[in-house]
Amino acid sequence: MKRKMVAIGVVVALLLVFGASQLSAESVLTLEGLATAVTRLTIRQAALDARVSALEAQALRGDAAAAAHEAMPTEDFQQRIYTLRVVTFAESENEGRSTLKLAYVETDQGAINARIRDVSRAFIDDYREFAALQEAEYQKELKETGAGPASFVTHYVQRLEFAVANGSIISFSVEQSMHTGGTGNTTTVGYIFALADGTELPISELFVDGSYLERLSSLARERLASQLGESAPESILESGTAPEAGNFDTLLFEEGGLVRVKFDKYQVASGVAGVVEMYLHISDLEDLLKPEIRDLMGLAEEEEGE
Repeated sequence: MKRKMVAIGVVVALLLVFGASQLSAESVLTLEGLATAVTRLTIRQAALDARVSALEAQALRGDAAAAAHEAMPTEDFQQRIYTLRVVTFAESENEGRSTLKLAYVETDQGAINARIRDVSRAFIDDYREFAALQEAEYQKELKETGAGPASFVTHYVQRLEFAVANGSIISFSVEQSMHTGGTGNTTTVGYIFALADGTELPISELFVDGSYLERLSSLARERLASQLGESAPESILESGTAPEAGNFDTLLFEEGGLVRVKFDKYQVASGVAGVVEMYLHISDLEDLLKPEIRDLMGLAEEEEGE
């Protein structure tokens, strides 16, 4: 069956729409034949904020092409320039009963690219396998009853967020939503890398021991109970914030010492809450970080300067 592929590209807050083209899964994941929007980012929040605001304004005015190719200003900023290409595409088949929308990132580091590609490829494979099963059931029901039930659909969406902390660490959260005729679910997983060489930094390896889970559990229960109120029944909140690695697998390290923690849909609250987020400060976890991670984050330098 021929698949309809529509390629689009998104960088930071940009929205660019390119023409439709026929692409195989491999060509999508290697960027061959796929137009991408590229912007050069200085790892300096003030400069980034200013440029993003300008790019957003251009995109909203419809001048997305100009916005995508305009370089970030480098004057007065000595930080290294880092290039991010966030690429998305959409796939639709079975008269719209099966749809896939996916975003993934290309960076200056091959190791980061390979990791995110593997995650994306697995999501594509899962979608295509499940879509085939759903469509087979749809066709069977159509043949037997003369009417295809609306519940036999497969809609997958992968979203991507990224954050840069002090020019040394970049972190991504990959949200994957799967709607297959019921209420659907959304999961989120975080990936952390050293910008210098693309080394992946698993969350468990950031800390001296497993006590970080107890700390996160305690902080999450206190803050989410207040934040979510009645949408987070005690039994769900207790289970979803238990001191287990799977409950705290999405941490985004941001500028200003902020740490964003994300939870799957249904993990800590009722489904109406969707993916839940809470913010911590690095000082909440700093004493549990390994010395080399503290150095990477520039925490030792901050203490010396105080």
